[in-house]
Amino acid sequence: MARGERCGAAQQAHFARYDKLACAGPGAQTVGGRRISGNDCNIVVASERAGRRVMASVTRFVERVLRLTVNARKSAVDRPWNRKFLGFTVSRTGIKLKVAETALDKLKARVRELARRTRGHRFSDIVAELREALLGWKAYFGAAEILSPLRDIDKWIRRKFRPPDIG
Repeated sequence: MARGERCGAAQQAHFARYDKLACAGPGAQTVGGRRISGNDCNIVVASERAGRRVMASVTRFVERVLRLTVNARKSAVDRPWNRKFLGFTVSRTGIKLKVAETALDKLKARVRELARRTRGHRFSDIVAELREALLGWKAYFGAAEILSPLRDIDKWIRRKFRPPDIG
């Protein structure tokens, strides 16, 4: 009997999704003859009660049907703006996508590392490295809809590279 014959449409969609994932990582598990690793996902519901119910249901499905383990330390029922996902979070109104604070902190750390005056590199080399890092960061986080933290980072970077006042 095929797997899809005993399941509803939602479970069939999950099977189709997991069958397409082939991953040979060290933490991968076997499902349907293929090695897969867990994927992150966010499920948004209207209330905390619904969140707990859906969490239990999805956990049960993933562990029993797909035979994968759900990491309880990483799983939570919480407000969307309190959680980060792949470096993003949502605004407190829940309408707009924004860059998570930890991602902004990592960018600042990277800029500090590149801008250290004790590195002994030419200014043009530093600017080229910084440009590469910022373009990659912008390509990844370009989908953010709340741009004010990004403007603040831009001002901070420009201040950091401003020549000293001679007076």
